[in-house]
Amino acid sequence: MNKKLLEIKEDCLKKIKINQKRSNFYANIRLLLFFLWLLFVILHLNIFGYFMIVLFIVVCIFHVKIKKKMKEQMKYLEIIQKYENRTNNSWKEEEKEIIQLDNSYGTDINVFGENGLFKYLDFTFSLNGKKKLLSKLRLNDYQEEEILENQKAIQELTLKVPFLLEFQKRMSEIAHIKEIDYQKHLIDLNKKTNCKDINLYISLLFSFLTIGTFVLSMLTIIKPYIFVGLLFFQIIVSYLYMHIYKTEFQSISENCRKFQNLKNVFELFEKEKFKAKKNQQIKEDILKGKEVLKKLIGITNLDTLRLNFLTYLFFNIFGSLNFILLYQYTHLLKENFDAFKKSILSLEEFETLISFTTIGLVKKEICIPKIIKEVKMDFSSLKHPLLQEETCQANDFQTEKDIIIITGSNMSGKTTFMKTIAVNLLLAYNGSYVNAKEFKAPIGKLFTSINVQDDITNGISTFYAELKKIKEILNYSELTKNLMIIFIDEIFKGTNYNDRILGATEIVKRFSKLNCIVLLTTHDFELCQLDNKEIKNYHFAENYQNGKILFDYKIKKGQCKTTNAKYLMKELGIID
Repeated sequence: MNKKLLEIKEDCLKKIKINQKRSNFYANIRLLLFFLWLLFVILHLNIFGYFMIVLFIVVCIFHVKIKKKMKEQMKYLEIIQKYENRTNNSWKEEEKEIIQLDNSYGTDINVFGENGLFKYLDFTFSLNGKKKLLSKLRLNDYQEEEILENQKAIQELTLKVPFLLEFQKRMSEIAHIKEIDYQKHLIDLNKKTNCKDINLYISLLFSFLTIGTFVLSMLTIIKPYIFVGLLFFQIIVSYLYMHIYKTEFQSISENCRKFQNLKNVFELFEKEKFKAKKNQQIKEDILKGKEVLKKLIGITNLDTLRLNFLTYLFFNIFGSLNFILLYQYTHLLKENFDAFKKSILSLEEFETLISFTTIGLVKKEICIPKIIKEVKMDFSSLKHPLLQEETCQANDFQTEKDIIIITGSNMSGKTTFMKTIAVNLLLAYNGSYVNAKEFKAPIGKLFTSINVQDDITNGISTFYAELKKIKEILNYSELTKNLMIIFIDEIFKGTNYNDRILGATEIVKRFSKLNCIVLLTTHDFELCQLDNKEIKNYHFAENYQNGKILFDYKIKKGQCKTTNAKYLMKELGIID
């Protein structure tokens, strides 16, 4: 795990230990002061009793501050623990995610689900931050410029560990943050109101008249009933106005309050300096939104006065509270809505960037991928990021515009190897670190056909589902000449042997004419013998020691020469 994270953890543990002792000390002093106060009261030494009360209040203030510091340090430890969980595989036991996307490749390469990449990376807090992270983990068409910008931003953030922890702490302190849909509240805030400015001017005029008649009646210059009449008139008008603009006032109460807790998060960006262009832009957007947020908080404070019966009456009679509140609300959003919306979108984008620092903060063997123009891939010491790094077998691998046919015995590592490449490519295309010593790859559209299943509700067999996947690839190749990187596990396993060989042979022939890199696993050795210069054979092997099967999970050149199905069936007592 990242050295800075470990240092902060040790520092927090030391501070908690010290502050716990201080807290116990202040607790004892408070108890002592209480008994002294009680004693002085019994002895009628009031002057000393008052002094004890003052001391007690002072000690309480210090005690509260100590407890607050301990709470902050515990929150840091809680966040660091999430990073530690990713080093020992206990991240799988964290709470279930409430958001999932229905996407086939998500199952193919373990992006979603209980033990998926999304859950591993996820350090977002807001509802839409999570949705944005999910969106980025879909197989989109990525652009080199965006990838490079993300790389710089993520590298910079990985070095700012204290800032990342403080950001996450402040986000976690927002009540029900995971349930707040800021996008929905932005839409509600942007709805037009029918309030006219003339209403405010008339209301202010009547408020001044009310104040004037009150002063004049106190000076006995006019009769009190004139003031009382205006007073009741103001109350009636305020309630009528509140009824007419009920929807607008409801929007203020429900929507403005959802944003006010972002104040501490926005303030965090004021003094932080960034060099990466993307981080600078996010900071600029958030600081512009911070100015709008201040005014929204002011509107929320006015709304608090409106919701209290006594302050409602007083400020509506003498200050036109309802009119001023709605006037400020209408004009603030009319002039600044776009800037505020952009700040919220940037905040959610920042959450996703933090999530993509996870590999860089947790793994030991990491690198920033090099995006190349050539159609080839070159990996050194490549590992699957979801597996424990200490026990996961690293592999070196290079390929050009080839069709890689991978053979090997059951459980030897064929499918995991393909998933390792696919997952690391997905990370690379999002600008993230990858779990490798060196990683070079071009930008390509990823296609997967790994965990293909039938769909009995729609009458789709496994074989037909496989065909649909292949058709999707071929359709894409007709629309564009862009590079495709294709992963197919046990091609056409859903049909009989003869049809499988025939279909696979035709598909390999078709793929060899396309702009693609293909990794294909199979148990059919006939495919390894096809007369096609694009085909390169690789395999995984096993060996036996003392009657036990062993796998080294290392990819090797050439075709596999062994099988282990008979051994496994014997091991389980299925055959003699």
